[in-house]
Order: sequence, then structure tokens, then C-alpha cells
Amino acid sequence: MGSNYPFMPFYVSDFNIDTQHLTWQAKAAYRALLDAYWLRGRGLNDDDDELALIIGMTRREWDVVRDKVLPFFTLSDGNVLTQKRIEAEIQEAKDRSQAQRDRVNKRWGAHTEVLQAYPSGNSTVIQSTSTSTSTVTEEELNTVDAVASTPRKTFQKPTLEEVRGYCSERGKGVDPEAWFDHYTSNGWRVGKNPMKSWKAAVRTWERTGFGVAEPVEMTDAQRMERIAEIRRGVR
Repeated sequence: MGSNYPFMPFYVSDFNIDTQHLTWQAKAAYRALLDAYWLRGRGLNDDDDELALIIGMTRREWDVVRDKVLPFFTLSDGNVLTQKRIEAEIQEAKDRSQAQRDRVNKRWGAHTEVLQAYPSGNSTVIQSTSTSTSTVTEEELNTVDAVASTPRKTFQKPTLEEVRGYCSERGKGVDPEAWFDHYTSNGWRVGKNPMKSWKAAVRTWERTGFGVAEPVEMTDAQRMERIAEIRRGVR
């Protein structure tokens, strides 16, 4: 079984320093064995015929460079050639992959569990994206059912009277009829997106001056009130 990690970290300067005493044939053989090690995700068998085949050399060519290449490896139990550096790189790749899976599961796990909760007697086995399962109590099941059955908030179009009342309450000069006709004609969209809050759209018209019937002269008291609203974050 391969390592399943197509990218192998390769440190050119380290490699060249370690192999500067080798012939190009021995250097090429060493690099080929490192590549095979990474792709397999495990050590290589200490078998001269197999190693020669991996490198792409004849057995005679391999015999010439063998004693120069094998010192880079350690012979472990079971006649397997291993190397500390590449083992560390393989483990680091596994750790990164697992950390990425954990982040994905953490992000989507709760959502998936709610969608895949199925009753089974007095408890529920929640099936998540991972291979593990967990059993929840009836009380927890009720919570899951409540979340799953909660309807999404949908936009409710206001009536013209509601718009008139809000514009009058705000007193910023927005023409409620012009505002209502504009959004009725465009299908209640803000730009390319469906409207989510009609009151926010009214306030946007106030800020931009779009649809304002006529300039509104503010009294000193209104001006001070508006400054206070801005400081509080009200737009």
C-alpha cells in the first residue's frame, strides 16, 4: 500500500551535501530508492534483485554502487531497509492529513449529525462522517429534533402601510411609495441578492440619498441626536 502522499519534501542542499562524494550513478540510485520508499510508504526489502529493478539498473550495475548507497539506510528486523529522515517525513505527512480531516469533521460534523439522526428505540445512533458512532439520550434527541425541525427565517414582504410607517418614524425623507415601487418591480432584490431585511434597505436609501423626496433640514436637536446614533453604531 502506498503512502498516498504525492508530494515528497526534497531538500536539495542536504541531498547534495550528503552525496557529493558519490558518482552520478550512485547518486541517481540513491534518489530512486528514496522515491520508491516514499511511494510505498514503508521501508524497502533488502533484496539486491528487487532494488536493482526499482532503480532501473542491471544487477551488475547495482553491484557497483551498492556499497556506496546502502550506508544511507539502516537494516531493521525482517531485512527491511529504513531511513530515519524519510520515516519522519512520512509521519509528518500523515499527521498533517489527519489534522485536516479533523478540521473538516469538526466543521461539518454537527450539521451532518443533525441530518442523519435516526430513531432506534429509546435512543438514537447518530451517524457522522467519521467511522465512529455515538448514542444519545431521549432528552438529547429532542434537542436534535428541535434543531432539525426549526424552519429557516424567510423574508416577508412589507405592506406599503408598513413602509410608510417606518419611513415616517425614521423621518429621513425617503419616499415610501418610490421605495415600495422600486423593490416590487425588481422582485425584492438588493443588487443580485434576495432582500433579507426591508428595514435595512430603507436605511440604505437614507444613507445614499436615493429615493429621498426632498432635502430634510435637521434641527439642532435632530443633528445632535443623529451624532449620538452614529457614535452608538446606528446607521
